[in-house]
Amino acid sequence: MKCPKCKTELIISGQERLQTLSEHVSNPNNEPSLKDKYICINTSCLCYNNVCWNDDGETYGGYRLFSKNELTSPYGSFQRKMEIEVYKKGLKRYTKLPAWLMLWFLKPVIEHEYNADEDGNVLSKFYKLSIWNSETSWKLFKKDSEFNIGAIWWIRTWKYLWRKYKENGKLEKSLNREFPYKAFEWFVEIIEKIKILWT
Repeated sequence: MKCPKCKTELIISGQERLQTLSEHVSNPNNEPSLKDKYICINTSCLCYNNVCWNDDGETYGGYRLFSKNELTSPYGSFQRKMEIEVYKKGLKRYTKLPAWLMLWFLKPVIEHEYNADEDGNVLSKFYKLSIWNSETSWKLFKKDSEFNIGAIWWIRTWKYLWRKYKENGKLEKSLNREFPYKAFEWFVEIIEKIKILWT
């Protein structure tokens, strides 16, 4: 592994209890295990005596030495690959499409995904369509409506509700008053009215 600032080969200076992200999530109250501590030995480098890394390239200390979008992990590390593929540091994350494409109920977004090597070089780029939901469903036509990542496709919910509707032969209003349930009830009521008109 090489220093992210000066590209000097990092050396192991000993072992230290460096908590990894997975240790922090799975055992936050336990003492971190001992790990090899990697340091930069270039005395003219900003990282010298200010930053260290573990085997995977996770960074400890010296965060003010790096700009917001600068990769902090060493060249040739797994963490540097993750900084591109997962955190997308310094890269475009998404392109928002206009909310009117989905009648202001939801917002379509093109997410930018990257494949990278352990030196942080982008090897390939691809896109996926994602849907964001409005934080306030009823601010439908306001331009400043807030949209959040994590809108759930309603297909599964509607499939379940449709199967239940067919089994019962009538619409039973759900106790869940979230928008997908209300929208389904509205949809079924329209279908029932159309059936009455046709008979």
